[in-house]
Amino acid sequence: MKELIDKLKKDLNKTSISDNDKTELLKTIHHLEKEVFKSEFKLQSLVQKSKTTVSILNNFIEEIEQKNIKIQSYTNELELANKTKDRFFSIIAHDLKSPFNSLIGFSELIKLSIEEKDFDDVEKMNELVLQTSTQAHKLLLNLLDWSRAQTNEIKFKPVKVDINKLITENIELFKAQANKKNILLEFVPNETVYVLADIDMTNIIIRNLISNAVKYTKEGYVSVSISLQANSCIIKIKDTGVGIEQKIIDRIFNLADNISTTGTDGERGTGLGLILCKEFTDKNNGKLLVESNVGKGSVFTLELPVF
Repeated sequence: MKELIDKLKKDLNKTSISDNDKTELLKTIHHLEKEVFKSEFKLQSLVQKSKTTVSILNNFIEEIEQKNIKIQSYTNELELANKTKDRFFSIIAHDLKSPFNSLIGFSELIKLSIEEKDFDDVEKMNELVLQTSTQAHKLLLNLLDWSRAQTNEIKFKPVKVDINKLITENIELFKAQANKKNILLEFVPNETVYVLADIDMTNIIIRNLISNAVKYTKEGYVSVSISLQANSCIIKIKDTGVGIEQKIIDRIFNLADNISTTGTDGERGTGLGLILCKEFTDKNNGKLLVESNVGKGSVFTLELPVF
């Protein structure tokens, strides 16, 4: 518009009209120029206000999106908490109640046999009491570790951990059980290797992996080996056990799927052990992988950062 007014002024000077007419026309053009300036100013003001409004709206939309993300995150956490609670009560109601019912029953039979001086079956029943109480104790350990993990009572404190020493201590825990099942439980320590990990969490991982290997092996061997790869310590727990189907491997670390099977000697399980292993491995910036063939055994590979 400004260019058009300037052109009118130039063209007016070229015309042959009287000075009075030119003056009047110039007044009119000047007035028009003022109105145009006012209109442009108002338009720029409206544009600026519009930009401000759009910016506010965009910020508002972004804020809503962020809140929706948080709400979804809280929803997911709540769903997981509900699944955790349901799983917890399920274990207490079924898996934990069963061994204690067995212990009470065997104890009553032992008491009755002693009263009647019938000692033939006492030794056998005592062995069953020992087996059942051992299984209940392992279950309680996992249950307590898991509940502590869910309530963040187990704090992540990475330190320098002698992994050979930790594995050796856990091997000793399961030697009697392995010997009873004619399983060769072997571990040949590597050169001194230290990992950067939480020692309590790592101990729980190693304990559960060895326990599972012994539990699901009828005969043969369970071997633990260590190797170094770049900045990682690779721990392999290999067994000649019953193996795991691929469809179960895909769900084995999922709390919602409730995977639990019986060991080769009737050992009961809850599926909590491997879930704990996966949670604690992730917290230690590690990896946990499973390879298995049904009837041929399994290999669990734990990868932890080297100190």
